[in-house]
Amino acid sequence: RDSIGGGRAAPRIDRSFLFDEDMRAATGGISGNFFREIEPSTVKIKVTDSDGLWSETIIGFTEDGTLEFDAKYDAYFKSNKEVAIFSLLNDSKLAIQGLPNTMLKEMTEVPIGLRSSGDLSISIVESHGMDEMAIYLKDIRTGDLTEQDATSKAVTLGDLSNEYTLVFEPLAVLGSDS
Repeated sequence: RDSIGGGRAAPRIDRSFLFDEDMRAATGGISGNFFREIEPSTVKIKVTDSDGLWSETIIGFTEDGTLEFDAKYDAYFKSNKEVAIFSLLNDSKLAIQGLPNTMLKEMTEVPIGLRSSGDLSISIVESHGMDEMAIYLKDIRTGDLTEQDATSKAVTLGDLSNEYTLVFEPLAVLGSDS
């Protein structure tokens, strides 16, 4: 027995785990790992105001993502912060949204919402599996597209009465004529 806080005795607990073949993930791939290896393509978008307040949202594309709310991949946006970014799914605000990866085979628009009392800047702070995609911020009112990438400078949005979407577009495969 070990002594824990206040001099009370507590029994020792064995915290070791044994993994066996029955626990192997059926979709674990050919590497023989015990863990699933499905890596979703994801992008983390951050907005920051002039005072340094910020918010982030994650949009991911995975094999079994859906176009409806799915508690496996989606998380509702629940915040009353002054600065906020979230994706929109029907009438729901989402902090994390998982979509089918088949959407990445063609141009896809994901509506986003923004909240602030002033100017915001927006940038991609992290992405995985998006090397073959161009990502743009689209102002629905004007149709203006601003290309985003992991190293892009922040884009000042200004008037937030506009609506915005993130546009994911596959990069064209360059070919040569022989």
